[in-house]
Amino acid sequence: MGRYRCAGHEASESEMPVCFPGRGMDGHLIPLEAFVSCEQNIANDRQTWMLSNRTLTGCYNGSSAAGSAAALRNQVMLESAKQTLATEFSFFGLTEFMYLNQYLLERTFTNLHFSRLLQLRTNLTEGTWIGRGAEQLLKLSRERSPLLQKILQRNRQDVLFFSYAKRLYFRRLAQAIHSDPKLIQTEVYKNVLSLLREPEELEANANQISRVLEELDERRFLTTPAATSPHQRQP
Repeated sequence: MGRYRCAGHEASESEMPVCFPGRGMDGHLIPLEAFVSCEQNIANDRQTWMLSNRTLTGCYNGSSAAGSAAALRNQVMLESAKQTLATEFSFFGLTEFMYLNQYLLERTFTNLHFSRLLQLRTNLTEGTWIGRGAEQLLKLSRERSPLLQKILQRNRQDVLFFSYAKRLYFRRLAQAIHSDPKLIQTEVYKNVLSLLREPEELEANANQISRVLEELDERRFLTTPAATSPHQRQP
């Protein structure tokens, strides 16, 4: 087991029992059903777990959280992860919206400019255990498999955390668009604003917003001389 420390204390084997002693993380070695069935699997709610302040929930000893029930412990962990994301991360992106990530990144760090539109490189995970896992999850989703429901149950806090992250992401995106001086000067500004009026519809309108902004950027790239740095573009 790798080393896990919290509040100066290294987790013991009793605090973090190993699901599969002597076996690796390769998907060929551990069937998904077995992987999901291990209740103490540290992959469960991993994103929430990594971003939360573990000292608030008794570090790695789940039973020491001031006698709290598991539900309360999970809620404390989730709220801590939300706070970390909102206050410690000036920027984060969503894989589903690569161009909006680029736009928001440039608006967050105004001295950062890309020389071309970013593309999602799916080939980076093809053939790896990450890629195979994603393919298997898609298959389970299409088949409405009970195993998928078990995965969602095991990762309930991550599901809730991702829902919060999306709301925060689109709120930041709306703020960036509203204050974009270059966008305000364009003829499509009112069209974009109309897509931002209802916060709950932001995700549904995200692809349309992305297409409008991307078209503007494509025109700018076509008419802008090449910058001296491959990572910079002229305003």
